Amino acid sequence: MPEKKRIGAFSISQAFTHAFAELSGDSNPLHVDPIAARRYQFGTTVVHGICAALKALDVFFGAQPASGNTLALASIKIQFNKPLHHDDDVEVFHSINEKSHRLELSKNGKRAQIISFELQSIHDSGKATVKSLSENSSPISINNYTFVEAATAEGKIPFNWNQRLAEELFPNATNVLPASQIATLLATTVIVGMKCPGLNSVYGGLNLSFNATLIAQPGPLSYRVSDSDERFNRLLIDTENDIASGQIETFYRAPPVVQPSFKQIKPLLTGNEFAAQRALIIGGSRGLGEITAKILAAGGAKTIITYASGQQDAERVANDINAGSGYCQTAQYNILKPDVHIAHSFTEEPISHIYYLASPVISKSDHLLWDDSLFNHYYRYYVTGLKDLLSPFVESADYKKSALNIFIPSTVFLSEPIKGFGEYCAAKAAAETFAQQIPLAAPRWSAFRPRLPRLQTDQTSGAMSADPMEATTVLLNTLLSLSL
Repeated sequence: MPEKKRIGAFSISQAFTHAFAELSGDSNPLHVDPIAARRYQFGTTVVHGICAALKALDVFFGAQPASGNTLALASIKIQFNKPLHHDDDVEVFHSINEKSHRLELSKNGKRAQIISFELQSIHDSGKATVKSLSENSSPISINNYTFVEAATAEGKIPFNWNQRLAEELFPNATNVLPASQIATLLATTVIVGMKCPGLNSVYGGLNLSFNATLIAQPGPLSYRVSDSDERFNRLLIDTENDIASGQIETFYRAPPVVQPSFKQIKPLLTGNEFAAQRALIIGGSRGLGEITAKILAAGGAKTIITYASGQQDAERVANDINAGSGYCQTAQYNILKPDVHIAHSFTEEPISHIYYLASPVISKSDHLLWDDSLFNHYYRYYVTGLKDLLSPFVESADYKKSALNIFIPSTVFLSEPIKGFGEYCAAKAAAETFAQQIPLAAPRWSAFRPRLPRLQTDQTSGAMSADPMEATTVLLNTLLSLSL
């Protein structure tokens, strides 16, 4: 095995990603819109895979001694193993086997990306023709394809190029590589993120070979789907222009889950089941919180749903409920920045029920045994966040002496362990223990902690075959059985 050497590190900020989106033309909201990305597979924005690859190449070329020749890529193969989040600390490791270079991108000791490439030399006489590229910045529309539509897609991507911005983002790479090669790499992320599959896409890998003779101003990059496998939502895309040809691997990412409307849920109840409730639903703007709010309102409850940053989502849910003759208000509340006055924020009528459905992105741990930081992250939401929410209520004499029912959903994973979710389960177990302590602090309060199965939400949107009413049915039966 060739010796692997650490040659540097980098991190990519959200601002850097916005600049990269401007440079490349790939403005998929998965990368640039933190609010929209909350509802996508990763629960937050992620770095463009090609952006990280170019950043790694920038680190590599920055670590190389100056050469009298201008270098160019002969070939490049990129495998995207794990997504990188903004501000992640990424280490770059280099190894070489004969003429083939290999870069590994590592996050928390785990491989996130592998880049294999070979270089070729261009003599000095060729520098002037390959170091520049006519600038172009044309708006690119995004396709919102289904998998079936994407499976027959083809087209052409014109180069998007801004020399100043390219040099600012990747100074070492632009100083060494021909602009046309960098622009070709940029065009591949536009194919995936904007055209095929487009909106609902994940970049899986790239394999490109470059011609020995470079053209200073190559034509657009064409693409055509050559193979598709719906079992794995996988597409293979053939791509080429005047200087390169190869294949892109991409995956169709399940679109955000659309929960049942209030109109669909209302017939499931008589309208009186929860009529005595003035319910505060923490995290009620989407997912299980959204369903809970609609069920309660359909049963006659007066509901208040909170949001941390997704005001539009919260207003959408409230408008849906109110348009159907239910009652729903919205309020901003961030459990990471708790409002110590929350208990006194609802003067119209005191809160009788609290439904705590705040949750971070739930991800599988890739540590061999345990990830302290991941556990602490979950704990911050499920225990500390709940404590911070309830403290103003327990400190209020009026609330402490009044009945207050608190719904704190737990998980069946506690009784049915699954590999990679130990930190999540431990935090949920701690929340159950905390829930048992609540009535000891306020004897008239009750805490309910039902263990729910895995249900279809944005976080589990990959389960495309799930019954769209399954989560509603489970939550409805749970709420009715508890007689809250």
